[in-house]
Amino acid sequence: MFPDVQITEKDIESSWAGDRPLIYEEGKDPSEISRKDEIWESHSGLITIAGGKLTGYRKMAETIVDLLAEKFRIEENRSFPSSQTKYLPISGGNVGGAKKFAEKKQD
Repeated sequence: MFPDVQITEKDIESSWAGDRPLIYEEGKDPSEISRKDEIWESHSGLITIAGGKLTGYRKMAETIVDLLAEKFRIEENRSFPSSQTKYLPISGGNVGGAKKFAEKKQD
C-alpha cells in the first residue's frame, strides 16, 4: 500500500491471523456465503458465534461479552460492566491518526 515507506521484515514487530467459520448455506460456494455474524445458544447454555468478517472481530466479541453480562445479571443477580473493547487501542494502531503519519513514518 505504501511502497515509498520501504518497510522490511526487520520493521515487523508482530503479526496475527484469524479463522472465520462461515455459516453453511446449502448449495452455495464459500465465496457466496453471507459474512453476517450470527449467535446461537444451545439447550445446555453453550453460546456460539459464527460468520462475520475478520475486521469485525472486536465488535463480535463486544456483543458476546455484553450478552453474557446481561445473562449473569438476569439469571444470577450478578453485575458486570459492559465490554470496554472499543476504548482500547489496537496494537500498532495508536499513531495519532493521519495527521501524525509522516512523523510516525520518520520515527
